[in-house]
Amino acid sequence: MYSSPFCDLCKRHRIVPGVGPTPCSYLFLGEGPGFEENRYLEPFVGKSGRELNGQYFPMAGINRHDIRIANALQCFHEDPDQELVDCCAQKFLPDIIARCKPEVIVTLGAMALAQFGDYSLELEHGYPIHNVSYQLKWGETWTGTLFPCYHPAAGLHQSQFMIQIQEDFRNLWAFRHGKLTKPIDQHPNPHYRLLNTRDDFRQILRDATDHLGHMTYTWQAGTDTEYIGKRVFCQTLSFLPGTGYMILADNYEVRDEFITWAEKSGVLWLFWNWLADAPMVRQMGMTWDYRWKDGMVNSYHLGSTPQGLKAACYRLCGMIMQDYEDLVYPFARYEAIKWLTNVSINPDQEYISSLPWKQKEAACSGGGDENPGYPAVNPVIKTYKKKPPERKYPKHTSCPAYFEEPGTIPCIICGKPKSSGSMERDKGGRPYIWDLSSKIMTDMQAKPQTNPFKRWEAIRGRDPEMVDLAEGTFGPMPKPTIDLAFKRDREATIHYACRDADGTLRGVPILLRKGKAVEKEIRKGTTYAAA
Repeated sequence: MYSSPFCDLCKRHRIVPGVGPTPCSYLFLGEGPGFEENRYLEPFVGKSGRELNGQYFPMAGINRHDIRIANALQCFHEDPDQELVDCCAQKFLPDIIARCKPEVIVTLGAMALAQFGDYSLELEHGYPIHNVSYQLKWGETWTGTLFPCYHPAAGLHQSQFMIQIQEDFRNLWAFRHGKLTKPIDQHPNPHYRLLNTRDDFRQILRDATDHLGHMTYTWQAGTDTEYIGKRVFCQTLSFLPGTGYMILADNYEVRDEFITWAEKSGVLWLFWNWLADAPMVRQMGMTWDYRWKDGMVNSYHLGSTPQGLKAACYRLCGMIMQDYEDLVYPFARYEAIKWLTNVSINPDQEYISSLPWKQKEAACSGGGDENPGYPAVNPVIKTYKKKPPERKYPKHTSCPAYFEEPGTIPCIICGKPKSSGSMERDKGGRPYIWDLSSKIMTDMQAKPQTNPFKRWEAIRGRDPEMVDLAEGTFGPMPKPTIDLAFKRDREATIHYACRDADGTLRGVPILLRKGKAVEKEIRKGTTYAAA
C-alpha cells in the first residue's frame, strides 16, 4: 500500500498495480480498479474478475497466469470519467507497455480503448486492429495489435451485453488460432444515382431482371426513407448489392411508376426499423399489403449485432457509412450563422417595429442621456389569445406605462414596468437576445465544435418567450435537415441516402441466415451463442 506521488488528481489514493509476467505476449487493459481491487491491490478480483476468470478466459483459451493484466486508471474512484482516466493513463500507461512489450493489447471497455485513438467500441469490438502505434517515453513507440472487447462488468449491469462479450472472447480464441476473418466491403465502388424520369426506373428494372430473373416474387429489395419532421423527403431502393436509387417525394412521375410496379411485383422488401419507415412509405403511396422483413427486429432477437443500421452493416458487411449529423451539420451550421447574424445586427427600431403582433400603446421610451447611442424604442404589447404565464416580478402601479395585465416586468432601461410581450433589454439598452446570438457566434469562432442548435435550445429552455419573440420576427432557426444538404451537395446526399438501402439489402439476409442457424441449434437442443 502506497500513495501515488506522480498523479496530481489522486495523491491520496493507492495504486493497484498490474499482475502477470513481464514481458508478455498479451496485455489485458481494463478501465480502472473497483472496491475489491482497491482492497486486495490486484486488478480484476471482484465480480468482474470472477466473470473474466470463470467464463470469458476459458472461451478464449487463456490462462490468467500466462498474461499480464492491468488498468488504464491506476487507483480506485467510484465514478471515474474519461478525463480522469486519460490523465492517469498518460502518466502510467507508457511505462506499463514499455515493461510488458506485448504483441497484442486487449482493451476491456471504451475508456481503455480511447487511450489508443478515436475508435468506436460498438464498431470495433471483437475484431483486431493492426498496426496501432502508441507513443512511449524517451521517443520510443509501441507498434502492435489492439483487440477491443466489452468490459466484463457491462454484462453484469446490462444483460444484453453478455452475448456480445461472449462473442468477443470467442473471436479472441479464433484470432489466436488464425481462424478469425473480419468482414470486408465486397463492393467498394458502389453505383448510386437519383431517378429523374420513369424511363430511369424502367432501366434499373431491366438491369435487375438481367441478374435476378423475371420471377420478381423471388427478389429481395432493400429500402429506406429520409424525412424532415413528419414529412417524407425521399425513398431509396436497392435491388442488387452495391447499387442504390433515390426517388424524391415531389417527383410524382417516378413515384407513380414505382408504385404501379411495386403493387404487382411480389418483392420481399427489407427494412431497417419498419416502425419509423412505415408512415413515410405510406406518404410515398405504398399501401404495404406486401411481404417485408425488419432488420432491427431480427438484430434484437439475435442479440449479438448492433441495432443501429450503420454499426450493424460495418460488422456484418464491412461497410463504412456516414452519420446523418456528419452530412447535414456543416450545411445547417452555415444557415444557422446567417440566421444568428440577422438577429444580432438588425437595427433596434427595425426589430421592434417588425414584430408581428398588433401595437397597442408605448410601454416606455429609450434613448436620451440614459441610453446614448441607441434610438428611441417603442416596445409593443403582445396580443395574447391566451392568458400569458404569471411571472413573479414587482408591479409599480405609479408608472404611467403600467397596464392592468398579469405578467408585467420592470423595464431595464427606465426601471418602469413594461408589457411581458415586449423585448427584454440588457444594461446597454440592446435587446437581450441580440447579445445571446452574438455570444453563440463568438463561441463558434473560438471553438468550432460549438453546436449552435443545442445552444439555442438551451436558451429556449431558460426563456421560451424571448425565443418566440425572436423567431416570430426572423422566422424559426434553421435546423439540420437533409434538404439543406441536398441543395448544397446533391451527390453526397444521394450517396448517403442510397447507402442505407444498399446496407439494408446486404445486412438483413445475413441476419436472417443467422436467425435460422439459431433455430436449427435450438431444435437440436444444443447451446448456441450467435457469432
